[in-house]
Amino acid sequence: MQPMHIAFHSDPIDQEALLQDIRCYGFAYLDTLRTNAQRIGKDLTKNGDEAIGLAVCGPDGDYHYYLMSLSVEEHDISAIESRVLRVALAWHADGCPLPSVRVL
Repeated sequence: MQPMHIAFHSDPIDQEALLQDIRCYGFAYLDTLRTNAQRIGKDLTKNGDEAIGLAVCGPDGDYHYYLMSLSVEEHDISAIESRVLRVALAWHADGCPLPSVRVL
């Protein structure tokens, strides 16, 4: 797989910065509640932005929410979920530094 990057966002989430990161990197992680992640995903879809909201379950049963641009050429979701989870857990272990962009 080619290197991909993911930008991390935490509450309060700046939707303009989020959109810029999705366009630039293809992925954005949302460190927020499920309801907020769903709302953001719906807002992006309603506004015509080409991103989809996804979630991956961690080893502790917690879900991790992220957005993926539809322009991402590789769509092997199981491989992407594995990469997102690994990087998200490392980001949390590092104390959730912001701003942060990491290699998937």
